[in-house]
Amino acid sequence: MNVLVLAPHTDDEALGCGATIAKHVQMGDTVHTIAFSTCGRDDLSQEATAASLVLGSSIDILTFPVRRFDEHRQAILDRLISARELHKPDRVYLPCSTDVHQDHEVIHQEGMRAFKHCTVLGYELPWNCRTFTASAFVRVAQDDVSTKADAVACYKSQAHRAYVKPEAIAAQASFRGLQ
Repeated sequence: MNVLVLAPHTDDEALGCGATIAKHVQMGDTVHTIAFSTCGRDDLSQEATAASLVLGSSIDILTFPVRRFDEHRQAILDRLISARELHKPDRVYLPCSTDVHQDHEVIHQEGMRAFKHCTVLGYELPWNCRTFTASAFVRVAQDDVSTKADAVACYKSQAHRAYVKPEAIAAQASFRGLQ
């Protein structure tokens, strides 16, 4: 299976669906991520590359200006259409429809347009979602959650954020697993 992950910013892929990426890689699927912005920071580009290696996926890192994706909708859509032709994904992961971050909204909307003929699943970033209704779950193993935590740990510049702590990652996975 060919899997494409759309990450508005570097770290969104690991935080939003890192365990799922690890599971796909473990199953032998090809996983490619497109990160649309490094927020103008070289360290985030390096951290994203390291996280991608931990997850076992490949990554393209683009340089759209943070919080300005709405001004670049057509360029983003064009990039997504190119990615559709290049990667021919069977499944696409992108931010969920209730994510309130303006850049995440653009990637969700344009991703739905570009990939309307394949399976598209939204991932949750709890600090950006006032509500989240799961309509599909991917069963992951503890090893997948551990791989996600290791990938997130590559984002050393984000270590001060509560949601990157291993215990927060495990708690979210446990809660979703109960559902």
